[in-house]
Amino acid sequence: MTNQAGESIVHWGYKPHLLDSGLSVWLDHFRWIAAFAVVCDHVRWIIFPNFESRGLHPHFTLAEKAFFFLTRFGLQAVVLFFVISGLLVGGSLLRKVQEGRFHTRNYALDRVSRLGVVLVPAVVWAAALQFAGYGLACQAPDNGATLLGNLVFLQNLGFVAPLCNNHPLWSLSSEAWFYVIAPAFMLLWVGQFRISVIITLIAALGLGVLGLRLDHETPFFGLLLWSAGLLPWFVTLRIRPLFPAIALVVVLALTRTSLFETHAMKDVLITLCFTALLCTDPAQWSKPAPRFAHYFAGFSYSLYLVHMPAAQAVGSVLGTDHPADQTISYVLYVGTVGLMVLVGWIFGQLFEKQTPVIRNFLYRLTGAMRWKSA
Repeated sequence: MTNQAGESIVHWGYKPHLLDSGLSVWLDHFRWIAAFAVVCDHVRWIIFPNFESRGLHPHFTLAEKAFFFLTRFGLQAVVLFFVISGLLVGGSLLRKVQEGRFHTRNYALDRVSRLGVVLVPAVVWAAALQFAGYGLACQAPDNGATLLGNLVFLQNLGFVAPLCNNHPLWSLSSEAWFYVIAPAFMLLWVGQFRISVIITLIAALGLGVLGLRLDHETPFFGLLLWSAGLLPWFVTLRIRPLFPAIALVVVLALTRTSLFETHAMKDVLITLCFTALLCTDPAQWSKPAPRFAHYFAGFSYSLYLVHMPAAQAVGSVLGTDHPADQTISYVLYVGTVGLMVLVGWIFGQLFEKQTPVIRNFLYRLTGAMRWKSA
């Protein structure tokens, strides 16, 4: 199949400089928008009645229905996170493996510092709010084993549950396992057999307890979504970015209807459309508000990790199930969302921004070689 210029629509070829383009700006935008969508979803769940189980009230106005429709894309946003992570982390890893610059210790330090620099204070933050009595979803504070399990990424493997007031931590467990599994396949590809077997066995041990439920909350299935983020490094679609962008918006909207019966179908369609968008020629992408995108993406990880305990604390103080037909309820909603962004920004400044400092400290502590990190 060819385009109007007579070129093949699908072009295969490795693109080592993929991120040296307008695409990186858009990835920053996608990151903060996805984090914001998760916050809007969770705050709506706390401030307003649980419409997931009760359904829309028949007396809702069109504006009220639109509000609840637009604030229910948290799960879809997580799928976008997985694909973006696959593109950024997986792509950087792939390039280093290909160029013979992969070092296991450095890679581990990079990933541990990236995840842990916010995870540790986020777990402490959630635990403190629990023990202070501000965890809406907590019948009792989590015990030490649960806290420790969440710190070492066991909360989505069947060993411990995510913190009772911070369920979004489930995805971090999957993410950590993606980081373990990805080098195994890439190292096998270039023939470094011994270390590949070791990592593969570790990954298989973890995956063996999971089952094969087709849902992005199952790490095995989530890994497939994460791996899709590698395609833009090899595939270029010679079509206008507008086409897959429209398809993505349409699919996202349809996932809020009863058209798709399973999460797997929704997740796969979102992944396909989003990946197709990322595979279009970056030269056709504009660079809107790059400083804005970079700034807000800079604390999107913190926002994701710390907003839920804070939102539950607000619900504990101000109450839940506020009536949807009163203006004050929406004022409370907007104020709470704004407060969550502020909390995420504070954590970003205190912790996430210090990731390079912590990483350099770990390099010095372990005598690791310095290399450009993702």
